[in-house]
Amino acid sequence: MKKIYTAIVAVLVTLSVNAQIASSDYHEFTHDGSTYRIVKVKKNWNDAVTEAIVMGGYLAEPETAEENEAIHNAIVTNVASDYASDSDNKNFALVYIGIKFATMEEEVMGDIYEIQGYFLDGNNDNNGTQVAFEGMSGYAGSEVVYHNWASLGTDDGNGGLILTGVEPDQHDITNPVGAIVHSDNDKYAYDGSWVDCDGSQELYFVVEIEGTPTAINENDLLENTRIYPNPSNGTLNLQLADELVNGTVTIFNLAGQKVFEKNSINSKEQITCDVAKGIYVLTIQHGEDKISKKITFK
Repeated sequence: MKKIYTAIVAVLVTLSVNAQIASSDYHEFTHDGSTYRIVKVKKNWNDAVTEAIVMGGYLAEPETAEENEAIHNAIVTNVASDYASDSDNKNFALVYIGIKFATMEEEVMGDIYEIQGYFLDGNNDNNGTQVAFEGMSGYAGSEVVYHNWASLGTDDGNGGLILTGVEPDQHDITNPVGAIVHSDNDKYAYDGSWVDCDGSQELYFVVEIEGTPTAINENDLLENTRIYPNPSNGTLNLQLADELVNGTVTIFNLAGQKVFEKNSINSKEQITCDVAKGIYVLTIQHGEDKISKKITFK
């Protein structure tokens, strides 16, 4: 589990050129007090992180065998193992989770060191628990943490596996990320284990949301709210649903950092944001009524 920014709520509105991810596009389940969504829409890893943040969570970060098993069981039940081929054509499918290869700072005996390795970092904020570095799975400073990196092999011709290596191996990937294996045959990597892969692939992904998302009539609020232009040069016009009048508009970057906030907004409002070019998450909240939308500033 990791701290998330609760003002980013569980509703997804995409840019005007993309389709909305509807509840029919994901399978939702709960485990140990958190909500998980197996999202059956193909995205690259970075875009999957964005969708997870807008939903109010992050790409799932399995920290125990029980959590990993719950995620894996939901994938097996709801995703066909042949929905997508992995980059090495080993006849199994991959589903993104919140692991990436990065360099992060870590305090060891009072000193700060730069550590390069694989981290649980499902919202891509460059802050997470190390689960392995190249050549040593499951190492996190002086602490060994849970991991489920795959043992790799080839078919021995008798239904068995000849061990050829252990993930993560990077295999010449520039910016590797983590995915969970979904396989019917276990001929190359065991079902439910982790592998590193190229984050540019478009795959299904798993979102983790702490607690239970608030059930609100999101579609009605969105139909009666206009936020334009999008993309924007920095100025946005807001026309709000009645339920959102006098609420608060907040804009976050994709690391969850608040870059703009205005309270007591009117039914028609114009706001100006001095931010760097990129994609942001705009939320409007009044009481229990909330909406969220991705905004591009150019």
